[in-house]
Amino acid sequence: MDDSHFGIFCLLFFLVKALQTHSLKDIIGHFLMTRIRVLDATYEAAELGGKVDVAVLVDVSDAPKGTKDEYRFWVTTLIEYFEALIQTRGVTYSELVRSTLKNRTTYLLSVNKLNKAARNFNKALTPFLPNNEEDIANIVKKMEESIEKFRRDQAKEIFPQ
Repeated sequence: MDDSHFGIFCLLFFLVKALQTHSLKDIIGHFLMTRIRVLDATYEAAELGGKVDVAVLVDVSDAPKGTKDEYRFWVTTLIEYFEALIQTRGVTYSELVRSTLKNRTTYLLSVNKLNKAARNFNKALTPFLPNNEEDIANIVKKMEESIEKFRRDQAKEIFPQ
């Protein structure tokens, strides 16, 4: 297995481990739902020539009350990223990224901002985990690391210099 696939393998491993104690619905719901909602809202706003209502996205989330500021920042960061991609031309993700962000450094700065916003939200969620759920925190940390590695590898593929 080459390095570019190792991060995905780790992510899948930790998802499987998480499934042993939590339902797939919970895992997918918490990992993907915000991203899907934000992308849908951003695309719809772009189609209608408007702006995304961040407050609505925050209100429909199941983020605990003590994490709303971090959640709002993460959502806003995702919106900015998706808006930039939606406003450019391209068929594939790589084409959209190259057209929007122009070079590897700009891409890495952009995804690092996404990574940091997600990490801050995940950190804010930690006090809301049940006391016996240390494994969840470890799984989230490994997932974050895998995503970050995947994005670095993706940068090399999109901008092979």
